[in-house]
Amino acid sequence: MPDKTTANNKLKPPLVYRYILHNKLFSLFFLFVGMSILFKAFVGVDFTIPCPIKLATGHECLGCGITTACTHLVRMEFTQAVHANALAIPLVGAFIIYLIWDVRNFLGH
Repeated sequence: MPDKTTANNKLKPPLVYRYILHNKLFSLFFLFVGMSILFKAFVGVDFTIPCPIKLATGHECLGCGITTACTHLVRMEFTQAVHANALAIPLVGAFIIYLIWDVRNFLGH
């Protein structure tokens, strides 16, 4: 006769899937952003969202160039990333720290 804990573990979806279900909006947003950065970096297809401030005023905001900078970071082009938007490097670091913190909270640590 199978153990109850073994039967319960077989029915649980994988941990990554449970985390994505728990954070649906966060996961969908970063899936889109991540895929747009990867497509822009390796395929050359740009389907990122244009900056509404730049569209309305013609002037760049503080966030303009972050996607381009992240594209350069994916390709390990650090100098070009800083030239595109130097704010991207601390933002990527903050995102990684937040992701680690959020996963630890999700796991109950």
